[in-house]
Amino acid sequence: MHARRMMRTAATGLLALTLAATSAQADPQLQVLEERAFQQAAAQADASIVRIETIGGLDVVGEMVASSGPTTGVIVAADGWIITSSFNFAARPTSVFVTTVDGRRHAATIAGRDESRRTTLLKIPVEGLKPIVPAPREELRVGQWAIALGRTFDPEFPNLSVGIVSALDRMSGRAIQTDAKTSPVNYGGALVDIEGRCLGIVVPMSASGDEVTAGVDYYDSGIGFAVPIADVLAVLDRLQEGTVLKPGKLGILYTPKGLDDPVVIERVNPRSPAERAGLQKGDTIIGAGGRPVSRAAELKQALGPLYGGDAVTLTVRRGESTLDVPVELTDEIVQLTPGLLGLLFDRARQDPPVARVFDVIPDSPAAGAGVAAGDILQSINGTPVVTLAEAQAVMLAATAGDQVTLEVRTGDETRTLTAELTAWPLETPARIPAQAIPAPPDLESPTVRRGRIVDQVVGDDRRFWAFVPEHYHPDYAYGLVVWLHPESGRREAETLAAWRAVCEERGLILVGPPAGKEAWSPEDVPFVLAIIEKLQKDYTIDERRVMLAGEKEGAMVALVTALQQPDRFAGLSMLGVGLPEPVAMVMEIPVPLHLSAFEGDRDARDIERTAELLRGRSRSVVARRWPGDGADGLTASAAEELGRWIELLGAL
Repeated sequence: MHARRMMRTAATGLLALTLAATSAQADPQLQVLEERAFQQAAAQADASIVRIETIGGLDVVGEMVASSGPTTGVIVAADGWIITSSFNFAARPTSVFVTTVDGRRHAATIAGRDESRRTTLLKIPVEGLKPIVPAPREELRVGQWAIALGRTFDPEFPNLSVGIVSALDRMSGRAIQTDAKTSPVNYGGALVDIEGRCLGIVVPMSASGDEVTAGVDYYDSGIGFAVPIADVLAVLDRLQEGTVLKPGKLGILYTPKGLDDPVVIERVNPRSPAERAGLQKGDTIIGAGGRPVSRAAELKQALGPLYGGDAVTLTVRRGESTLDVPVELTDEIVQLTPGLLGLLFDRARQDPPVARVFDVIPDSPAAGAGVAAGDILQSINGTPVVTLAEAQAVMLAATAGDQVTLEVRTGDETRTLTAELTAWPLETPARIPAQAIPAPPDLESPTVRRGRIVDQVVGDDRRFWAFVPEHYHPDYAYGLVVWLHPESGRREAETLAAWRAVCEERGLILVGPPAGKEAWSPEDVPFVLAIIEKLQKDYTIDERRVMLAGEKEGAMVALVTALQQPDRFAGLSMLGVGLPEPVAMVMEIPVPLHLSAFEGDRDARDIERTAELLRGRSRSVVARRWPGDGADGLTASAAEELGRWIELLGAL
């Protein structure tokens, strides 16, 4: 009977065969030999390929209609252990059944999951099964034959697709790539070599998403992936214990500008493995796990295969020193809710430097603790602070709910106060005081340009406009609003009319760079940054109140700019545009974000969904709907609220 089954398997294999490297003019005898080899390889693995059926569960998964058809699994241990793709359980079925090669149907339980490699381990109450034979990892070669096996069309015979191994260590070191056709027909099945030995387990994968359905759109595209069987077997005992394995996370932010840029740490997440290991902002990672790292892709390749709880040694360059830093990865970075105290600091130049309070936000923790205008902050939780920058550094790891002890000087008296930090508000407070700036003694000086000005940067013939408040005083730090217009029109007059009063009241400089050739592109980012640098050189700019903002297409370039240079901006405002859901689900915005749209703007119906998805991975996200259709751009009332939000950005 077994021989008869092998013959029928071979016959069915002939009908489903895809020959990846055989042309119409190939030697007929060679073609026959290849077909025979593929049939024999399928026959060798046949007894280890099982059919999986699920019952119940969701009708829709994400944006996909859940499939109710059979799928595939692979026997990895004789006593009933079966590995398959987690895609097959995305619908959360209520019952799972496995049919083995002898036609018997068994109820199965889900034992463990590997969320990094998108696999699931099943258990059926059967002994004496035939486990798949693994191919030695060291024998894997690009260009070797690869046969994808599934058992969906006919429970007795595997369906197969032939290709080659087209790449190794793909998807951050977690997968083999093949051009054999992969799809729900063989997800969870085996990718075998010409001897029928298992190379890996077929799963959908995508670099753009972590959900189990990511990568399904590669269906029949010539790009398929399989988790190396060696990696599956290496964690089999942990999966058998019921463990849910998750990707290892370090807890740093870096945004390389180009593919070959070094990995320079821009931010270390508070209470993360990176912080516990002593990694610092400015460190350059040059090695991981004994592998050299010269760019971001190499770091992902080194860390991608690791799980939470795994240890790795990073080699970093800090100044002139090279350090080896052992790190234990975690499976979850706790997204802390940043704490807000509610102090607004004097923007006048202080000599000697002090952190002088000009006011407090009404109903804030600072107001409740008794901090008053004119107080000088001297320490936080026992750490002395002389400047505002030092105060911000101490508060960097503080979170909502934390108790802080403040030492403030009021005249000749020193007071010790306590306050419980609150979360950054999801709505801009209705009242935030603005600091009154006196008229400068040189108001008529021709050396300081005030009002509406037109200028340009060296090396670019484009001219930008800016508005500098008439009362601009060089001894006070001014906020900066960089406004990137929509491609439908520059709207200079409308934008200036909306912002003028806000700029005068709150000490803001407004600048409007033009798009290149009337259309924004990432190539405009250096131009925008050059304008900011010029204004910072010509005027006294408060780094805590530099807001990058844009409308429609301009908003997307603002986002790209903020992601590339997060340390330059205190906040990002995006008007009239949300983010695609797959992007919002994985993106971390490194600066506070204000998302807004007009009620009549149909193109921006998803800003609330974008905000919902981004919260938890970003410091602060506000979503706001403005009345009207926005035909003339931002209104004065909207600019007034954004002015309050900018003031909030500069608060401690």
